[in-house]
Amino acid sequence: MRGPYVIATIALGSLLFGCAKHSDSCKSSADPQAPFSELDLPTSEGNGRICEGSSKKIKVEHMGSDTGGWRDKYGTAIVAKGYAKKDCSGTQCIYTKGKARLRVNVIDAKKWTTVIVEDYPEK
Repeated sequence: MRGPYVIATIALGSLLFGCAKHSDSCKSSADPQAPFSELDLPTSEGNGRICEGSSKKIKVEHMGSDTGGWRDKYGTAIVAKGYAKKDCSGTQCIYTKGKARLRVNVIDAKKWTTVIVEDYPEK
């Protein structure tokens, strides 16, 4: 008879402590806007949540700490849409397609990784 109680306790613990918690600035999910909605970015992977979405920028939080992995995943998706990788330094990369330029910046916050993809016009 102890079996059902043990299973119920484990299930309750998983619900309370196993759920992903995003930052206070990412309490709700936003919808991606064009052009970002057309890039097939891996926003839902790694328990991802779109925190901000506009026609100029998208900000996504992924659970866990993996700046290099997310930089590469987003870069692969952007290159697959015809952009070319121009410059990379650390956790930031620039991609170009004609006159369009995108900047990908990946920030490690230990509990989650924030990825910001934004329109990055030439100065």
